[in-house]
Parts: sequence; C-alpha cells; structure tokens
Amino acid sequence: LFAARSAQIVEIDECMIASKEIDIQLINQRRLPKGKRVDIAITSSGSQEISIEGRENFALISEKVGEVEFSLNPLSFWQSHTAAPELLSRVVRELSTARAGDHIFDLYGGVGLFAAALLPEIGAGGRITIIESDDNAITDAKRNFASEERVEVVHGRVEKALKKYVAANLVVLDPPRSGAGASVIEAVVSLKPRAIVYVACDPASLARDTAYLKERGFALESIRAFDLFPMTAHMECVARFIPE
Repeated sequence: LFAARSAQIVEIDECMIASKEIDIQLINQRRLPKGKRVDIAITSSGSQEISIEGRENFALISEKVGEVEFSLNPLSFWQSHTAAPELLSRVVRELSTARAGDHIFDLYGGVGLFAAALLPEIGAGGRITIIESDDNAITDAKRNFASEERVEVVHGRVEKALKKYVAANLVVLDPPRSGAGASVIEAVVSLKPRAIVYVACDPASLARDTAYLKERGFALESIRAFDLFPMTAHMECVARFIPE
C-alpha cells in the first residue's frame, strides 16, 4: 500500500479489502524486479494474473460478465471491485432503455463493457459506437468486437471524435475521475439523444457536469449510488438525464 498522502510504499502482511485469493505474505516472499510496478489481479474465473512494468510478453486476462467473455490487456482499465462489472452493466442497461434500431454512443468505452451489455437490446438494425483514447483499451475493444458488425470502435479523444457525428438515440459515458467537462457535454448534447446515462466515480465531477447539462436543456431524471470502494469515502454513481 501507499502511505497516506504519499507515494511511499509500505509493506503489509494482509489487506482486508483485497480478494482473498491474493496471498500478500506469499507475494512478499517472491523476488520481484526492483523499481518496477507489479500489478496482481484476480479474474472473474479466480485465476491470478501478474503483470510487470516494462514487460510486453504478458498474457491477456480473460474476464466474464454474465455470458459475455472479455479479453483484455492487464494495463487496460477494468473495475477493481469484483462485483462491479456485472452490477454496472445491469444498471446501465436498465437506465438506458435501449430499443431495437438505436444508435448508441459508448463514450470512454474502454474494452467494451457497456457496449456488450447493450448489444442484445438494439436488434439487428442497431449500432453502437465506442470511443476511447487509451491505446491498450482500444486494441482490446477491437479484438472483443472483431466479429460484430454492429459495433464501431473509434480511437481518439471523445470531444474530437464526436465532431463527425450528427445524431444519437442514446449516449452512455464513463469518464475518468475528472469527469467529462464542458466541451464533451457540449458535444454530447449536440447529438440530441433522448437520454444520457452517466457513470461517475467522483460525485463532485458529476455534480459539475449535471450543472452543464442543466444549462443545455437536460434534466437529471434518476441517480443511483454504489459502494464499490469499500473502506473509502469514494462511491460510484449512475445517473440518467433526459431533455427538459
């Protein structure tokens, strides 16, 4: 762990919020490269995966959410709470109220978690556009949806990539802790979606962006909060906005 308000690493014998499959004491006994970051993850199948900074010959991680399997780079973003991917997928699906034929934008879409959750809802004539700027995640998304013609994967910054589109039925966005910001909100609103589903890991950023949406004619219809960061002050929120 890191010491409070510091980058200093503190050796520990146990961690009460880590998955029980991660044996901290056993890890402490291993010889690991000095000065390198080591990431250890327990996948949904229960296997332990280790990636070491600077090594490119790592194995891809396999995750399963419901009946959908994802292949991802250990450096790609994935929810840290083991229950979060399935929970958030279900809530996003419920709040989006997607319909057959919809064109949905999945912004900051990562490896495609929410796109996969919404695919069954849009029928044969629907489309989903994933926009993501991270190199690792975009590679994973292209791999995960390689055989799916209804999914378009776009590599780029959200506010720039959206400029070539003129309309959307629904928009789902899951920005980093800093939130979407005014320029992205402006671009999203210009698509005139019938609903926006916003997944936020920082309520303060969500509150700011809610004000931006309000100024541009979108009202907060519902919001749900989840304790996905145990023993911390952080929470995850999923909000639905509709035109006023």
